[in-house]
Amino acid sequence: MFRRFRKYADKLYSLHEKYPGYQARRSNYLKKLLDIRDESQLLEDIKDVLDEIKMIRGVLYDQNMVVDKACERLGEQSFDGVRNTLSDLEYKFKVMKDHADSVEVAVRKGCNQYMQYHADSLAYTLVGP
Repeated sequence: MFRRFRKYADKLYSLHEKYPGYQARRSNYLKKLLDIRDESQLLEDIKDVLDEIKMIRGVLYDQNMVVDKACERLGEQSFDGVRNTLSDLEYKFKVMKDHADSVEVAVRKGCNQYMQYHADSLAYTLVGP
């Protein structure tokens, strides 16, 4: 993300007004410099993963409720293996959710820093120090 930005910021900075096609190149570099489609797609993908994890955790919750009711009615301990399996799955999906949340925060934070860096560098490039 930052390498791509730095590449186009350097090109934009080194571009001189007397260069043939200056306006077109400047416009093209600015478009590429401010393009965050990849980051937007990543955030969309993370949101999809979080939604799927939420649905699966809901199903696991429902399965736990069914097992609890079955135990109440049947009065048996034969469901211990099922409970352990459900508990393990709940834990694994909680860990997955925590990781996905961390990735989302990192991407959002990176995008914010990236956009601030864009704005600062762009101002420096266009206006100077």
